[in-house]
Amino acid sequence: MKLYASMTVSPSTVRKFKEHLLREYGTLEALDPLIYTPISTGDGLTEEMKQLSKEGVNVMFDSGGYHVQTNNGDFDELYNYIMPFYDKNRWAHQYVLPDNVPLSDDDDETVERKVKETRTNAKLSYHFLPEELKSRAVPVIQGSKYPHITDCIDTYSELDQIQTVGFGSFETFGKNNGINFISERVAETLRYAVNLAHERGLKIHAFGVGGPTAIPVLGKLGVDSFDCSSWLRAAGYGDIYFPFRTPRNVTHKTDRTGPKVFRSDLEELKKETGHKCPFCASYDKLRDSRIIRILHNLIVLRDMAESINSYSTEEMLDLMNDKSRYTTILRSIS
Repeated sequence: MKLYASMTVSPSTVRKFKEHLLREYGTLEALDPLIYTPISTGDGLTEEMKQLSKEGVNVMFDSGGYHVQTNNGDFDELYNYIMPFYDKNRWAHQYVLPDNVPLSDDDDETVERKVKETRTNAKLSYHFLPEELKSRAVPVIQGSKYPHITDCIDTYSELDQIQTVGFGSFETFGKNNGINFISERVAETLRYAVNLAHERGLKIHAFGVGGPTAIPVLGKLGVDSFDCSSWLRAAGYGDIYFPFRTPRNVTHKTDRTGPKVFRSDLEELKKETGHKCPFCASYDKLRDSRIIRILHNLIVLRDMAESINSYSTEEMLDLMNDKSRYTTILRSIS
């Protein structure tokens, strides 16, 4: 399974990532592949992404469904921005087609309308893409019911060069419905989407969800790739990741609930989880540097994604917190 690192940072922060990775990790592989949203990040980040692409990092353009989901404009504005942008920037690895994201509190009529708009505009967008980009297009599955999923995949299967479809219909919570999560209902819908997409010879990408306890669920459901920005968000709060574990706070400067990690805990955690990288070699650097925490978290998720299919369900359950939401879901889908 492949992780796309979601880039929601400034151009200067990307340059800092590159500097630290090349100096301490010896490669930019931790950034490959990545995804970012042009409509919400601006031209400066686009130039950094273009340079990374020249340096061998695969870049996926996200059309900006999340941008609309969090009340930053509407679907028509998104469509009118992103298609000319794609035409002008033909250097990316993949291009997500515009989608209209249903929210957890949308009524049935609104969901039906958004799913239909997503399918219709995906076909239209595909038609207007330059021929050289059609095989790199990623239309998005939306909807909370099996017929929604079937209609989307049936529609996208008719687009002759499509190789990958995305899944975006997760539960949402938080400010402006800005955080996605996998519920038991979503897990069953996603399993159905994965199986149907694979039957049609299509890979499936899960948008905007992931973390040390979510990756086992995504792996068990059979998704081919996913993206998330949790590695960034968690580090900003002072949290660090270890494989299969819930986040642990290393700065002790916030009122975050959940476990904390102290100096005496770090080596034990690395031994228990089998993880080590240059960015968790020093407790002081993890505690004091947000950039170090970010890159450590990214490498944890990257390593987990690449190795998750080598674990049995029983092995994963043994490594996870018994009280975690995703532990319960992993049991239910097994």
